[in-house]
Amino acid sequence: MRRLIPLLFVCCLAWPAQAQPTPPLTDEAAVSLITILPGPSIEALFGHSALRVRDPAAGIDRLYNYGTFDFDDPFFIPKFLYGDLEYLLSVSSGRVLPRYAEVQGRPVIEQHLNLGVDQQQAIFSFLEYNARPENRAYRYDFYFDNCSTRILDVFEDTLQDDVDFGYAPGPTQDTFRDLLQPYIVGQRHVQTGMNVLLGTPSDAYATERERGFLPDHLLELFDQATIVVEGQTQPLVTQTDTVAWVDGYKRATPGLPWMALLGWLVALGAAWRAYREWQAPDAGGHRASRWLDAGLFGVAGVVGLALSFLWLISLHTVTHPNWNILWAWPTHVIVLFWLARGRVPRWLRTYLGVVAVVSLVAALGWPLWPQELPSIALPLSLALSLRAGSHWRQGRREGR
Repeated sequence: MRRLIPLLFVCCLAWPAQAQPTPPLTDEAAVSLITILPGPSIEALFGHSALRVRDPAAGIDRLYNYGTFDFDDPFFIPKFLYGDLEYLLSVSSGRVLPRYAEVQGRPVIEQHLNLGVDQQQAIFSFLEYNARPENRAYRYDFYFDNCSTRILDVFEDTLQDDVDFGYAPGPTQDTFRDLLQPYIVGQRHVQTGMNVLLGTPSDAYATERERGFLPDHLLELFDQATIVVEGQTQPLVTQTDTVAWVDGYKRATPGLPWMALLGWLVALGAAWRAYREWQAPDAGGHRASRWLDAGLFGVAGVVGLALSFLWLISLHTVTHPNWNILWAWPTHVIVLFWLARGRVPRWLRTYLGVVAVVSLVAALGWPLWPQELPSIALPLSLALSLRAGSHWRQGRREGR
């Protein structure tokens, strides 16, 4: 069997469920929601959810994890970038949870659920059927189909009207992007990267059910839910336990906004070089100007290529449309070679004139765009406008 590695965190000894009849549960059976709190590594930033089914009388203690993928797939990275990577429902022993918390340094919370025997059996049978090799794969969607939303699906599909999560009508006051920020605020490079690459779908206001794509919010939904058991409406969660706590565990806290500071340093450098070239037109070919232009247009061009791929080619639904394309043009990777040599032919002067205007409009219209752009984009837009405008002016002065 090929090695299975979980996408969002549970590194357990997973085995594929066999296509055999689901064993009946006894009166000692219990179903619980497992929440693994966020960790510092990039794959653990948002936490993880799983379902646990225990029946001591039947010798059952199984953890059902929808956040597993096959890392041995030779096309893993291309599939991930393209948005066509299959994720799996895996089954492992629930007894490994304390050990997992110790190794990963992440606390584990267990919510014991108030379910009748028939309801437990329905959930158990559903999970066993979907864990079969022919059924366990699905295409992951960051917001709408992940390890947490699948658990909501399990309960709504099997229990239907018996379970009520008390969703408030209409959208909440938080966008999907807002909901992500508390988890990535401590890692500025991750925060910047995600805010650049995630497009306008991330700025839609999430409904209360949609908030359940995050394990923390799924835990809250279960806390407020009710269940009909033998004709009586009762709280879904009867007890919440900490399966394992980690001394010294801390949530992500805001760090120095060094990415934004770096962006403003670049903008100041662009303003200084533009001023020098205004005062001394022959300063345009200075080595500092060439390095600044090559780096600035190179970064913007590479970002533009990534945005174009995620928008026009990939199957990801959360990356397009993306208004960062206002300042990050993929064509910048071509013109940087002329800029690095300090030469601006006539055709390039026209291009840079358009860049100067559009980049300035992108910066001036900052609060008007339908997408929340990352903080680093504002200084980079201004820097691109300044450098492009300086080259355009110099080319016009020289009659090119």
